Amino acid sequence: VKERIMIGRADPVADYHPDFDLTPYGGQENGVSRRHAVIIREENGLYVEALQAVNGTRINGTLLETGQRYRLRDGDEMALGRLRIVVRFVRSPF
Repeated sequence: VKERIMIGRADPVADYHPDFDLTPYGGQENGVSRRHAVIIREENGLYVEALQAVNGTRINGTLLETGQRYRLRDGDEMALGRLRIVVRFVRSPF
């Protein structure tokens, strides 16, 4: 996992492509911003930080405050606008 993963949707006119592009999954129709949230890897786990997205970011139904980091756990449901993602951790067999 990279140190920072930008989540959002592509903007081909501006030639912008986030690390995790939700455009193919209905990102624009479901209110995902171009730069919606970022996942941050730290020594003790993964965190999500909500950016200034118009339609908000939620973890398990709780609205996240912009600029605050929230720890991600296996099975969390993350909502970016109206698009929902279930977080799953998979460990490498090596």
